[in-house]
Amino acid sequence: MISQKPERRPRTRKDTIVTFLNDHVPKRKWCERDIVRAHRIGGKHSSTNRPLIVRFMHHNDEFRVLGMRETLKKIDISVANDLAATQRCELRELKEKGKRR
Repeated sequence: MISQKPERRPRTRKDTIVTFLNDHVPKRKWCERDIVRAHRIGGKHSSTNRPLIVRFMHHNDEFRVLGMRETLKKIDISVANDLAATQRCELRELKEKGKRR
């Protein structure tokens, strides 16, 4: 999930993501075939930038983008895994166990 990316038209979401990746995630030439699907979540009339959910063709590409989190955070772009509810719950429990030790 990528947040803080402003919405612009008439470009496609895939095109927007590819341009962003080519500008900010080095060591690879990105193209639209690298992205299976991209869509925004949240209400269309929201006053804030809606997060983009991006599904990559290859897991290595996802890991490459996730590995750039700290660099992207410096330009006010946040990147996170989109976890299922059960995964989020399990991760929260593991974090709590770690804090208690």
